[in-house]
Amino acid sequence: MTLPTFLGIGVPKAGTTWLYELLATHPEVYLPTKVKDIRFFNHFYDLDIDWYQNFFPSDIEAAIYKAIGEITVHYLYCEECPQRITSHLERPKLLLMLRNPADRIWSHYKHRARLSNYQGSFEQFLEDHPEAIRFSFYSSHIKRYQTYVDPDQLLILLFDRI
Repeated sequence: MTLPTFLGIGVPKAGTTWLYELLATHPEVYLPTKVKDIRFFNHFYDLDIDWYQNFFPSDIEAAIYKAIGEITVHYLYCEECPQRITSHLERPKLLLMLRNPADRIWSHYKHRARLSNYQGSFEQFLEDHPEAIRFSFYSSHIKRYQTYVDPDQLLILLFDRI
């Protein structure tokens, strides 16, 4: 059974789509093409590992890749995800994209205004969507992952640096 060797674990509006598209161009990296955010470890865990495995190449096909992965931005926030991930994947590399919290929140607001036709002010958005602020408190979520993975398994990339 082929499963990922790496996961992108977050955060929204911090360049994960760019990272996905960049990695997908590399001939020795496999990423699912049907969907970027599979959301297995946070939303579809009850569908079992066989369902998840269907997103990845067969063992024979996998031999041509040096890395197999997927990117789901909300894995960072899921309390159960670190344990679930490490119980199914053997020493996965975790890629974490972070962005200046204020810039990330503003981008989240502009994204909602554009895609969901949100008409409220930025201040109203923050009242209506408190998760936009909570998504920018990174440290407690990172600490949870650090209890399950070794430091060499977690690569933190900063939006402004890439």
